Amino acid sequence: MLIYYLLILGELMLSAVYLFFPQKKAKKVYLIAVFVLLTLVMAFRSQQVGVDAAAYCSYYMRIGISDQFMNIVNAAPLYSIYNRLLYYLFPYEQAILVFNAIIVNSCFGYFIYKRSEHPVFSSVCYLLLYTYMNTFNGTRQYIACGLFLVGIIFLQEKKTVRAVLWMIAALGVHQMVFVMLPIVLFVLMQRWTKGKSLFWGAGIIFGGSLILSRFYQQILLLVARMLPAYRKYVEGLIPFFNEEAQGRNIYLTIFLSIFVVLGYFKFYEDIKTGRFRDERVQSGEFYIMLMATTVSISLGLLFASNTGMARIREFYSPYFLTFLPYLLYRMVKQYKAACFAVGSVLMVVMTIQLLDNYAGVVPYVFWR
Repeated sequence: MLIYYLLILGELMLSAVYLFFPQKKAKKVYLIAVFVLLTLVMAFRSQQVGVDAAAYCSYYMRIGISDQFMNIVNAAPLYSIYNRLLYYLFPYEQAILVFNAIIVNSCFGYFIYKRSEHPVFSSVCYLLLYTYMNTFNGTRQYIACGLFLVGIIFLQEKKTVRAVLWMIAALGVHQMVFVMLPIVLFVLMQRWTKGKSLFWGAGIIFGGSLILSRFYQQILLLVARMLPAYRKYVEGLIPFFNEEAQGRNIYLTIFLSIFVVLGYFKFYEDIKTGRFRDERVQSGEFYIMLMATTVSISLGLLFASNTGMARIREFYSPYFLTFLPYLLYRMVKQYKAACFAVGSVLMVVMTIQLLDNYAGVVPYVFWR
């Protein structure tokens, strides 16, 4: 358990690079150093660190030698091909943990680099919000999520072809990533309305979440009928969505919901006063962050004990990595003090999750 606190300490110590480089270069150097460190720790862990780590290694070896390798992991053609090609080069179980770690941390590192003006606190939140530890378990889901986030970045930069390719790649790794498609709509809505649709969007999200909480099983069955090719995959999700979880994230969700509400007040203030001078507001990034975090909060509150919906919520939770630092910077004059206060609360929540061994990351054992 100690290693995760040491990683946070390491992230803070590496921020010393800002003393030696110009701001823009320091940001790049800092994030490279931090995510190399995080990748090494994730890559060279034992198979017992992370609930599904041993399963990933087992699938990797089976895909490497089977003639029917496309059928071993359901509905993940690109992931299966990637495993097969990697096996030809490195026919060792640890190889898949190493390369999965490189991919997932590269994607999240790039996301923070492109979308956060406060990379130190964003990187610390990567651990405090338990996102990093969750990648040890649901690695394939987080690879898909990371690839899709990169696609969204290209979409925001109006590089449509690249965006589509990255999103298709994400679908080829984990098809549940289709639940992130509303973020594409958020980007387009912001372009069309210049952010004026934010409150309507929030109402639709909460209303849709309420409907989903009542009819999600019927919706899954409808999708199975509409997409016969994925009928077996979708029907296989139903028991997963009916499975009861322990609801251990409810306190974190309630805490984060406070900041989402504050975000709406801040956005309303900007509209009322006409002060759209902030670059994040002008570019629509604040709008997209608010919409995505609203989805995460609404699902987290309404489906606190539902395993399947908790997984869906995790596809949207990475936006808190950029949203929290930005909101604190805009709302509080003593930014560092605010980061320390919020970080302290998140540290307590992270400690509770580690003590419960959420995602199976304790004890941490190096690969031998």
